[in-house]
Amino acid sequence: MDRYNEWADIGLFPKTYESLWELTEHYLKQIAAHPAPLVAFSVCTSNYLFTLETARRLKAMAPKKKVIMGGPAITNSFDVERIEPHECDYLFFGEADLEFAEIVRAVKDGREPGDVPGMVKVGTKFTYDSVHRSIVKKGVVLPTPTFEELNLDEYSGTAVPLLGSRGCVRKCTFCNDHQIYQKYRHRTAQEIFSDLEWHVVNRGAAHFTFLDLLMNGHMKVLEEFCDMVIEKGYKVAWGGQCIVRKEMTREMLEKMKRAGCQSIVYGIESFNDKVLRLMRKYYTQDLAKRVLTDTHEVGIESIINIIVGFPGEGEEEFLDTYNFVRDNREIIGQVASVSPCLVNLGSELFDRFEEFGIIFPPEGGSVKWSTKDGSSTYEQRLDRLMRVTELLASRDKHIHTVNVYDKDDRDKRLAKDDLARKSGRVADDKEGEHAMAEGLATAALATNIDGMSEEERDRYRFGAANASPRVNPQGRRAREMVENLDVGTAEMAEPAATNGTNGHGKNGTNGSTKARGEAMCDVVLALMPPWGVRFPPLSLAALAAAHARKATKWPCAI
Repeated sequence: MDRYNEWADIGLFPKTYESLWELTEHYLKQIAAHPAPLVAFSVCTSNYLFTLETARRLKAMAPKKKVIMGGPAITNSFDVERIEPHECDYLFFGEADLEFAEIVRAVKDGREPGDVPGMVKVGTKFTYDSVHRSIVKKGVVLPTPTFEELNLDEYSGTAVPLLGSRGCVRKCTFCNDHQIYQKYRHRTAQEIFSDLEWHVVNRGAAHFTFLDLLMNGHMKVLEEFCDMVIEKGYKVAWGGQCIVRKEMTREMLEKMKRAGCQSIVYGIESFNDKVLRLMRKYYTQDLAKRVLTDTHEVGIESIINIIVGFPGEGEEEFLDTYNFVRDNREIIGQVASVSPCLVNLGSELFDRFEEFGIIFPPEGGSVKWSTKDGSSTYEQRLDRLMRVTELLASRDKHIHTVNVYDKDDRDKRLAKDDLARKSGRVADDKEGEHAMAEGLATAALATNIDGMSEEERDRYRFGAANASPRVNPQGRRAREMVENLDVGTAEMAEPAATNGTNGHGKNGTNGSTKARGEAMCDVVLALMPPWGVRFPPLSLAALAAAHARKATKWPCAI
């Protein structure tokens, strides 16, 4: 990510924030003046610093307001233990769909929320290992957002986001999604189809993107969904992420194509069988090739992710991946990301680092780790990353993201990327418009703060490394990044907001929607930059929809 460090690196972030302060202040004043007593921030690793600094200033500007933070960078981070009351009042770990209403009611009534599962009051003692992470159990039916309260024209993407499941059916050793989501839970095919149908009928939508970690976690549900779309004859286009599995037969892929599937991102990562086993990937190079071939031949674009330098990957193992990419150009449509292996908090690689022979340096540990036997170093991983990137560029393959997280290597990397960009083969700031590859497989940089003053640490703390889901604006104009807040905070100047939710009632009609100005909001939901440019904030809209079901009036502004 060309500008990731400008948001996530403690040394670079102050300049980024300062450059956006005029616009940030404009919206911050509106949030401070809003009558809602509670502001809830959704936090990921890339916007952690921006959110923390904005919340600190909000608390100084409006000390009576309560602030709560949740999201992956709260749920899976060591650093949240050091957040202080002048920055935030409450932290929420896990999924807040069911508990959020009680928190809002308590704050509205002027009382402490009490013992709410998943919530911690800032200032109380807790540890990363001791907190309860709330989860919506399988079988609980939640309303889904229709985005009626948002102007979708303000987003750069044309696809409407959908969600068919939470969590993953696998537990790759490098991944920490299982720590964040805990269990895989899927919705029914009818529920997913009803969401799509509502947007088709009421919005005339034709393009959709699934934000699931994987669309094919439950093959029967996926197939039933495809059958419903085909039976209705809707002319729609959709795509998302999938795992390689034997059930992805040619017949299944043909059905997905008939139902409108246009692209699939496969998290293949490696084409060496030994490395795949170490990663706990339940397939071989042969199966990966068969699935990619069938995907391509039925007319669905196949997109892949690549990780280089996993512990146990030597030059010979790396060459299996390199040579596969070199020799199979026709079945690889695009590359969503090329990344060095990171040792992320919450992953098995992190928890069992000694068994993998991993040594952490004094700083940048998740990025610059090495192995005791010297078989894997950061320099080797960077070299392999560059070799794969150059190969893909020479094969005229579009690469959405080349993940290099060390600012010391930035100039060297950009020089190489520039050659590829000149030939149009690597996405630059104005390109990379493939909706299904947007923002996939990004990750965080563990940053050393030992050399900072105490004041700097207090102002610019950074959460511990963890995988960050799904948005990568890739250096869009700073104004565009912050103006995206117009969807939320510009509207927050009004005393009320509306929400459309699809409750999937007997007749499948949309839930009731109150007109703007008819009700006061009790909470403001906020997503700080650099997120939210391409698609509307599905996670916040889903939370608002779940909360609206329990409320007597619409209590949220997004």
